[in-house]
Amino acid sequence: MEKPFSGIPKLLTQQDLARILGVGVKTIQNRQYLHPETLPPSLYLPGCRGPRYLQADVLAWLENGRDVSAKPGPVQKKVGRPRIVDQRRRARR
Repeated sequence: MEKPFSGIPKLLTQQDLARILGVGVKTIQNRQYLHPETLPPSLYLPGCRGPRYLQADVLAWLENGRDVSAKPGPVQKKVGRPRIVDQRRRARR
């Protein structure tokens, strides 16, 4: 006898993905926010916290040879207001 809902793809949470990849949950959360291209495609479902990942997408992503341990490039900091010390140095010149 076939299980009910056996044709529905399995959805993975960030915790599941972290366990599969061998990294921390916070690492997955940071990558999802800063560099989503370093993770498999995600879905956002109404009523669910955080993204979900289709098991088939994760397996295909891993088979395609994505480097899981690759560190993304540095994030460029926004240039804000100069410090008062720097303003005073420029004013003296």
